[in-house]
Amino acid sequence: MGKKYFFCKTNNHPVEYKTGDKMIFELELREEGKKIACHTFSYTIERDFEAKIEGTASGETGTITIETVLNKPGFARVICRALDENGTKLEDCDDFEGGAGAEVETLRTTTPMPEDFTEFWENCKKELYAVDVETIGYKEIVKDEYPDFYIYDMKIKAPGPMPVSGYLTAPKKEGKFPAYVCYKGYGVVPAPISCQEDKIIFYINAHGIENGRPDEYYQKLAKTRLKDYGLVTEKNEDPEKCYFKYMALRAAQAARFVQTLDNFNGELILHGGSQGAFQATVASTLVPETNVLDIYIPWLCDINAASIGRIRYGDPQMVRGIAYYDLTNLATRITAPVKLMAGLGDYTCHPTGIFSFYNAIPTHKEMRVIQNKIHLYQSPEAEEFKVNYPVY
Repeated sequence: MGKKYFFCKTNNHPVEYKTGDKMIFELELREEGKKIACHTFSYTIERDFEAKIEGTASGETGTITIETVLNKPGFARVICRALDENGTKLEDCDDFEGGAGAEVETLRTTTPMPEDFTEFWENCKKELYAVDVETIGYKEIVKDEYPDFYIYDMKIKAPGPMPVSGYLTAPKKEGKFPAYVCYKGYGVVPAPISCQEDKIIFYINAHGIENGRPDEYYQKLAKTRLKDYGLVTEKNEDPEKCYFKYMALRAAQAARFVQTLDNFNGELILHGGSQGAFQATVASTLVPETNVLDIYIPWLCDINAASIGRIRYGDPQMVRGIAYYDLTNLATRITAPVKLMAGLGDYTCHPTGIFSFYNAIPTHKEMRVIQNKIHLYQSPEAEEFKVNYPVY
C-alpha cells in the first residue's frame, strides 16, 4: 500500500481572491495518484478575524468540497483528515493543510517599528565590522562520497560570545565560483555538509557550536544553555539581550568571510528557510555585497499579528525588543533582490506574516506559494503558484 494524501484544486488562484469572493476547495483523497475512498472526512476552517468552523462529510466518493469567504484581507486555513469507520485517522494517510488569501497585496505589518530601529542596526553593523574576518579554527574533512570537493570544518571570529561555525565546501577543480552561505532553522543541531557542482557552500550552524559531535552533545545543550533560546520573554524585552542579535551578526560574518576566498567569483547568495531565512535576511541587510537573498518560509514575520485577530501559532511573545528582529521591519533595510517561497498551510511561518514581509521589501522580488504545504511537509502532488502582482 502506498502513501495516502490529498490533492487540492481551488476555484481561483489561491492568493488572488477578493474579499467577499467564495473560496472553494475541491479535495480528492489519493493513493499513488489515484482517487480512493474513506468512511468520513473531518475538516476545520480557520479564518483571520473569524471563529473556527468544524464539520464532517461522507468520504464515500473520495472527494469533499469545502467553501468559505473572507470579509477582510487575510487568509483562510483549511485542514481536512480522512477517517475510518471508527472515527480514527486513516492509516498511513497525510492530512490536507492548505489555504487561500484575499487581497494579499494590501497586507501590512502590525509590529510597531521602534523609534531607534535604524540607529540600533547601524550600531550592530559597526560592531560587526569592528571584528576582522579571521579564521580561528580549521580542520579538513575527508568524505569518500565527495572525492572532488574540499571540505573544511571552519570557525571564524565573530562579534559576541561565539564564533561562526560551519562546513565550507568547494570544488577541487580550477576556477572561481559563486558562494552560497546557508543557514539552519530552529533547533540545536550541527551544520550539514553540502557539496554542489560549481559552488562554494558555507553552511553554518545557528549557535557557533561544535560540528560533528555525538547527538548527546546537542541534546545536552538543548536542555541547558540553549533551552528555549530566542523565546525567553524577559530577554526579548531588550534588543541588546535578545538571543537573535549575535545569531544575526554571526550570519553576517559568515557572508563577509566567503568574500575573502581566493576562488570566490564575486557572486554572493544567502540562503535559508524558517529561522535560516531570518538569518539570511538580516545578514543581507548588513552585508551590502549580497547579490541574491534566496529564502523560504521565513520565520519572525509580523509577530504582533495575533493582537488584531489573525491566526498565529508558535511566535515569541510580542515585547519591545523582539520588534527589532521582526522581518517585516527588517524588510525595509533589504537592498538585494529577493526570491521567496511560502506554504499555504504553514502556520509555523504564517502566510499573512510572509505576505506582510513581501509587501514591505523595496527591491526586486518574486514569490511562489505552495498549496498543501506545511512547515516540514508538502503533499506529493502539491501545486505551486507564482505571486503575480507587481514585484517592485
